[in-house]
Amino acid sequence: MQSGENEVDLDLTLLDPNKDHFASQLSARDPSFLDVEDFRDPNSNLPRHVSTVLSGTLNFESLNGLERKIRPGEMIQLETSQLEIRTLRLREDHIELKFHGRVRGLNVGSNDGRRSLMPTWLEWLQARHSLSLTLGHRALSV
Repeated sequence: MQSGENEVDLDLTLLDPNKDHFASQLSARDPSFLDVEDFRDPNSNLPRHVSTVLSGTLNFESLNGLERKIRPGEMIQLETSQLEIRTLRLREDHIELKFHGRVRGLNVGSNDGRRSLMPTWLEWLQARHSLSLTLGHRALSV
């Protein structure tokens, strides 16, 4: 499926929510984990974006599987991503989604407090090449 210029509202109803109904290699590009609330801030003309994340874990394979927990309601933005959905299950009150892929940018937080979770080159080198880094510290007395 591919959307046009406008947003797509898709409703799925599965006969057995405990069974996997999707191919194991369903690809997705640039998913959004945000909901746009109809409530508008009186100080702004822009709609309010709210995270749809209940919980999760990010595994950084390029950093030897380093895990980072995702807090409930934490805003996550993936930039230029190509993902393979490995699990998609509808539960009574949420959707369980597991995916694997590559991203060019990974940010958490809102626009005001956004921070990148992308590994730095130094972190990548340390994980890949088992570099031992020693930082020296000298006290300076006057």
